[in-house]
Amino acid sequence: MQTPVVMMVFNRPEPTLRVFERVRAARPPRLLVVCDGPRPDRPADAGRVAEVRRIFDTAVDWPCEVIRDFSEQNLGCMQRIRSGLDHAFQLFEEAVIVEDDCLPDSSFFPFCDEMLARYRSN
Repeated sequence: MQTPVVMMVFNRPEPTLRVFERVRAARPPRLLVVCDGPRPDRPADAGRVAEVRRIFDTAVDWPCEVIRDFSEQNLGCMQRIRSGLDHAFQLFEEAVIVEDDCLPDSSFFPFCDEMLARYRSN
């Protein structure tokens, strides 16, 4: 895979790890992890968000630039996705975006690389 991957994550360690395993199999050269901060009115969020963030400290085992865009405050789904995508497209001209609750098939990443190459000038 040649295209950077952006992972949108929050407080779901198990689904995040499943999606990450698919990203790991694709071995993108760059990975931007966008994570919202814990919600102040949900005490369990802090531990779960920290657990999700630790996945990216220990599980990247291929040559990959990992960029972390971790919010300390909870921005909410809409604002965090918007600000994360703005950051992604300041860094990258193109990217494949996945969320922690959408498990891509193993064919997804090669398909994205192929379609981005095919339609790059359109």
